[in-house]
Amino acid sequence: MRPNRSIVACVLFFIAGSIASIMAAQEAEPLVIESPDFESRSSNTIEINKLELRTTETVLHGDLYGKPNYWVRLSSGSYLKGASGKVYKLRRSEGFPLDSTVYLPASGHHPFILYTEPLDKDETSFDFTEGDVEGAFVIKGIKTTKSTPDAPICCHLQGTIIDRPYSSRLMLLKADGDFRVATEMFIPIKEGRFEADIYGSDVEAYELVFYDEGMNGAWRPVYFFLEPGNIQFELYPMDQFERNQVVGGEQTSAYYRHMQQREALFSADSLFAQMEKLSKEDRYESPIAKALRLAIQQTNDPVVLDSLYRCRSTLSKEASLSKEAQVLNAQLDTLSQHCIEWELGYIKNNPSLMGYYLLTDRLGSTRDNDTKHLATYTELAAQYARLFPKHTYTHKLSEQLGSQSLIRIGGTYLDFTAPDFNGKPYRLSDQIKGKVALIDLWASWCGPCRRTSLSMIPVYEAFKDKGFVIVGIAREESVDDAINTVKKDKYPWLNLIDLKDSVGVWQKYGVGNAGGATFLVDRQGVILAIGPTAEQVEVLLKQHLE
Repeated sequence: MRPNRSIVACVLFFIAGSIASIMAAQEAEPLVIESPDFESRSSNTIEINKLELRTTETVLHGDLYGKPNYWVRLSSGSYLKGASGKVYKLRRSEGFPLDSTVYLPASGHHPFILYTEPLDKDETSFDFTEGDVEGAFVIKGIKTTKSTPDAPICCHLQGTIIDRPYSSRLMLLKADGDFRVATEMFIPIKEGRFEADIYGSDVEAYELVFYDEGMNGAWRPVYFFLEPGNIQFELYPMDQFERNQVVGGEQTSAYYRHMQQREALFSADSLFAQMEKLSKEDRYESPIAKALRLAIQQTNDPVVLDSLYRCRSTLSKEASLSKEAQVLNAQLDTLSQHCIEWELGYIKNNPSLMGYYLLTDRLGSTRDNDTKHLATYTELAAQYARLFPKHTYTHKLSEQLGSQSLIRIGGTYLDFTAPDFNGKPYRLSDQIKGKVALIDLWASWCGPCRRTSLSMIPVYEAFKDKGFVIVGIAREESVDDAINTVKKDKYPWLNLIDLKDSVGVWQKYGVGNAGGATFLVDRQGVILAIGPTAEQVEVLLKQHLE
């Protein structure tokens, strides 16, 4: 029997239509990228947490973060600029009124959705710019594809947040890092829970810091080790820190067992309680320290404040404490020394990657009060280097020991190469060769550092033609922060940048936990002074240059 041509035609038409519909549906299916990778941003206030690449539009899902009741704003002049140079205009927003002042709720964050013209298919990345105005949010190099981590270790974090409705974000960083410049990831908290995968090449210590605690200037890190498998967290408000639970991972579990044992043996709670009692009764400070504190509270004059801060900084620890506080402080020092000796014994007798972290952590805090154990640190470093020759802590310990032996009065400065704000590299030794030099480590967010730098300007102007030079190095998360600070403070010397600790200058100089520091060196590179005042620098310059 011959087939009915009309039926065949209908069937073929139906099939063709179905295929076309399926293809159209597939073409219309957006490419969704969760937590897109990016190169840099002008502020951590803004986060793009999801990207939808549609044929008809590009959709950015994000959040704005800050302190509760602080205001934020997004401009209708926002746009995207592709790697090709093409500009894609903003069409509309959802959930956030453009060009309006929006006050953040108690959670400290506000979501938004932005719709722009569709990106061309060949765009591999783009910049988001919130209008061409000063202070605009800028995120550079947002990737249109999600990279696949090739690191051998994957650690899955999963946690519950208890009684912290004001917490909406966690910062992830290495345990020796500073979240102000070296946060590796921001982890959103949604409905009291968070989850993230982190990758690495070595098992090493990390920490989580609540974003709101960092914003408030007081924080307590939650430690764990990046290691294969799952780590579970149950986290409470800061005043209930002891209730926190961290479970999972061989090194993480060993760390918390060790910390519990250390706390049981060397608890200083009683001493701290007595110190707090003295403070509440206004009996903790010495008379001169109290007078300086009151004077600081009673003036807004920057010149007077600078002088008062300098006077306070010259006080020894004993001179700043009352007799009663000195007794308690001596007891605390004795307890601390016993704790150090016990822990060094543990590190020696229980070699592990957790022990390696404890060693680096201990050595990192020895500059002021534990140099008598330096030989022990050197011995332990050699022991662990033999066990873990390729681990990142091996290089770190070598650098720390070099800093301990060289960065001291009478020692020599450590050379490095760092870029200026335009990316041009400079070697420190080339800039200071044959001159008396002040190596000035500073940060835009470090008030005392900037006051120190400002105080050096008259000294620099007086001696710059006599063989004196200053080289500044800014520790920043954004080049723009450094540029704006120099514009405001008007430093007249060469300034370089250690962006996100990529050069490691602070670690080389043993001040990884500080905002900044200064080192005065002579023509031969010998350190004459560490942290000198402008007056002290002037005296030393007269001795060495006149």
